[in-house]
Amino acid sequence: APRASQPIHAPGSQAPGSAMPATPAPFSPAGFSPAGGLFAFTPMSLGAGGPLSPLPALSASVPGPVTAERGMGVVGMWGQPSSAGTPMSDSPDPAQVGAPARWRAGGGAIGGAMGGWLLGLGSAGGSAPFSAGGVGSAAELAATPVVDESARASSQRKATRASSGSALAAASGAPPVRRSSRLSGGAPQFGTTPAAGGHSGEADLPLGVGAENAEGVCPAAALLHHLARALLAVCTYRCAEALQLFDELSPRQRRTGWVLCQQGRAHFESVNYAEAERAFSSALLVEPHRLAGHELHSTLLWHLRAEVKLSYLAQHSVALDRKSAHAWAIMGNCFSLQKEHDTALRFLNRAIQLSPDFAYAHTLCGHEYAAIEDFDKALAAYRRAILLDERHYNGWYGLGSVYFRQEKYDLAEFHLARALQINAGSSPLQCYLGMALHEKALAEGARPVRALAVLERAIELDSQNPLARFQKARVLLSLDERQLALEELLALREFAPKEGAVHLLLGRIYKKLGQPQPALVCMSTALDLNPKDAQMIKAAIHKLNSADDDDVDDGP
Repeated sequence: APRASQPIHAPGSQAPGSAMPATPAPFSPAGFSPAGGLFAFTPMSLGAGGPLSPLPALSASVPGPVTAERGMGVVGMWGQPSSAGTPMSDSPDPAQVGAPARWRAGGGAIGGAMGGWLLGLGSAGGSAPFSAGGVGSAAELAATPVVDESARASSQRKATRASSGSALAAASGAPPVRRSSRLSGGAPQFGTTPAAGGHSGEADLPLGVGAENAEGVCPAAALLHHLARALLAVCTYRCAEALQLFDELSPRQRRTGWVLCQQGRAHFESVNYAEAERAFSSALLVEPHRLAGHELHSTLLWHLRAEVKLSYLAQHSVALDRKSAHAWAIMGNCFSLQKEHDTALRFLNRAIQLSPDFAYAHTLCGHEYAAIEDFDKALAAYRRAILLDERHYNGWYGLGSVYFRQEKYDLAEFHLARALQINAGSSPLQCYLGMALHEKALAEGARPVRALAVLERAIELDSQNPLARFQKARVLLSLDERQLALEELLALREFAPKEGAVHLLLGRIYKKLGQPQPALVCMSTALDLNPKDAQMIKAAIHKLNSADDDDVDDGP
């Protein structure tokens, strides 16, 4: 702190307490200060280099006598030490000679007042710069000790605040709240209640504990907890529970894009494609800028063969954000539906380039490679997806399907069972595992009992799964349960009347039951629905009147 007790005086001036000099100051500028502050400086002689007689300080704009105790400004702002080497009063070190004085008390008003005096803003004449009873001359001014009133006033203010805070704490029974010096006007700290007059009063309870804060925090925490439970149910493929939790939300929360996308995902995993498409479409209307989650929307439209909707979704996504991996994954699904697998692969690789850890894009690449029967690249893509996300059951299913097509039924069973460990409630996965077990049993010459149990579980999960019912009929036919297989296929034909494989298998069963006429009708229908399999179906028709009971390769 400045050493305010040490006097500052120019050489040859009177010491404190001595008589005033007979000669007046060399010149006395008018007492004018536009900022209301006082300053004094020691003008230097250009020739000799020593200090001239100090100028009297400018009078303040406030009434009353102006003294050093009333907050005089910087004395000797550009001053040099005397010839005796007297250190400046506000020099940080007594041994430091010639250091410029620091500003005190006047602040920015010093520069304004000094500039006004130098530009001649004061009046040409007028009263003396000092009122009666004050410092009467420049010599006396130089000899007057400078008291650091800024430090004194600051100490007094701190003491006043401390005493008032102690009194307030004693009255309220709580410790005083410290305010930040950067908050002008005495803004209260976080978690406190301002008292009358804008000062911090008694401190409240911490945030989330008091009655007022609990009204805002507890509902938010409850909402986040509820959403976390629903998301956990979706990620663990407990879709019915997840949908129930989402339905318990308020209408305002249910109409958000994130919730609608999660509902669509839950319906999609439950193979409820109609409700899933409705949820995804609503999410696209509510938040058109949201692309995350709509890659499943594009897969849903791929399954529904909705070319127009999928094309619109792809164009909207790419136009919205060309640097989004989700947009290019959607575009890849769009071209996959058009059987343009090479173009789809190019877009899917672009999605992987933008987001290398996008596991679903790797899986879609595997599907495209499998579609063009490039099984090595398909296996590599599925493995990359699993490395990125071990719980990505689509990658495990992809590996199982490729091994199934390669007639490696043991490996297919292993990977499909691994996918079922992650998503045990998936009817399609149960169906594909039953198919693998059936073919494995036929290859080993065993009865496909396990396959029948798995397929029945798939039908239990989704009674409208046509593939599961068709495979169950094939297994029943392998077990020589012809009547049960016929009943299963007749039920299947009601809601899948345009499936040629169903009619072909019905014709085979009618032939085994000794009914060639219904068998001929069913096989002719299959020939009309599947002209690409015309050669195989015609061979089966020629064998209707023969006793040959060889199985017709109707495919899985």
